[in-house]
Amino acid sequence: MKKIFLSIFIALALFVNAVSAEEYLMDYANILSESEKILLEEDLADLSDFYNMGVYLVTFEDMAEYDYGEYEIESFAEDFYMENNLGRNESKDGIMLILSMAGRDFDIMAYGAGNEAFTDYGKDKLVDAFASSFRQDEWFVGMSKYLDKVEYMLKWYKRGHPYDVGYFNPGAKLEGLPMNILRALIFALIIAYFSSKAAKKGLKTISQAVTAFAYMDSSDIELTRKEDKYIRTTSSVRYISTSSGGSGGGHSYGGTTVHSSGASHRSGKF
Repeated sequence: MKKIFLSIFIALALFVNAVSAEEYLMDYANILSESEKILLEEDLADLSDFYNMGVYLVTFEDMAEYDYGEYEIESFAEDFYMENNLGRNESKDGIMLILSMAGRDFDIMAYGAGNEAFTDYGKDKLVDAFASSFRQDEWFVGMSKYLDKVEYMLKWYKRGHPYDVGYFNPGAKLEGLPMNILRALIFALIIAYFSSKAAKKGLKTISQAVTAFAYMDSSDIELTRKEDKYIRTTSSVRYISTSSGGSGGGHSYGGTTVHSSGASHRSGKF
């Protein structure tokens, strides 16, 4: 029954907007001003076009009007996404933030390539971007911060570094063996430089030496001390892959829990 209600609503919305371009902002709850809608729609369209991935913002007054109960925001989001034929490409690549205002419910839903770009950890950070603003009913501010974070994650996803625990920071790729080799090379160059200086100094003063002690190379002790410090320097990179979950089964897609429906979610209250 709930799908029938939602399908009727979507059909009416599509009829009204049949002659318009693809929509990325659907503010059915009317929580944004006209100027705010224009700005957000432009940002959403630009992101969607540049990264070839649909980025959507959707608000409803109350999902209960379409026969969805409390904590059913994920089902509501999936039905809306599919019924409205959202997403780019055949795989329906995209990410959608949907709000039901009456119960203050939200869901971040990813699909297709969106599952790779927006990991479980990444979705948590997207929530952090808008949470404080939404609690104060600052919808435009929260949505703008959210889109800034979405853009950041899409940028690194396209560069081959999906935002996730342990490897979202591209600098972490320099750790491990490559970085240790680089450190060893730099250390060897430093040793060679000071050894060369010490040798030159010894040649200049050889005629002045009057005891065997003067010919001892103190750098031997110094270099041993430096090497000990270097050996104790360690670094580690930690990657956590989430386990599968969700009712009806699912599978883990990298750092993202993908449900059997093909969608991944992060839902809650704001």
